[in-house]
Amino acid sequence: MKTEGRAFLFDYPGDAHLPDGGEAMVQEAVAGTDLAVFISHSHEDHLNNDLVTMASTADSVRYVLSDDVEDMRPETIPSGAEVLIVEPDERYEFGGMTVETLLSNDLGVAFMVEDGDFRFYFGGDLAKWVWPSASEKSRRLPSGLSAGHGAGAGFQAACGVFQRGQAAGQSGGWGRGVPFCRGRSLCAHAHLWPD
Repeated sequence: MKTEGRAFLFDYPGDAHLPDGGEAMVQEAVAGTDLAVFISHSHEDHLNNDLVTMASTADSVRYVLSDDVEDMRPETIPSGAEVLIVEPDERYEFGGMTVETLLSNDLGVAFMVEDGDFRFYFGGDLAKWVWPSASEKSRRLPSGLSAGHGAGAGFQAACGVFQRGQAAGQSGGWGRGVPFCRGRSLCAHAHLWPD
């Protein structure tokens, strides 16, 4: 996802989860950018062993990593790079961005990011998991949210930037007019809901 001032890359997965030529596609997409890489948690389908090579064509790179990456896969943290390790339910100022985190119900965090006039949400594996033993209260989502996981049921996968005051088919909120991705792409699967 790109704004005028920055490119964002979310949960760059392990090689087994990348399409053929995936790394080269990412390198081309981030070439010459100020890149912010967000990793929501340390699972293989969200974190590659090499975060440096795919970002090597960017002019500058910042990494925002969930604290479980530091605990479970510290070898993946780029040495000598600008890295912010985040914990759930915190707010950070980093590289001109405001980053807020939410506790994931799988592992790690979800991100709410503000960069100038743009803000977006990336859920990682934060989803409405409905276990048979779940209480009625835990089965309910806040008004406006849909149940699902990742880009799956009930969530829209967005590709682009959500400008304040816009919404997907609604007045107020985020996202109107943003192109939506289908199939494989380089965009983030951002879970959307109205303000």
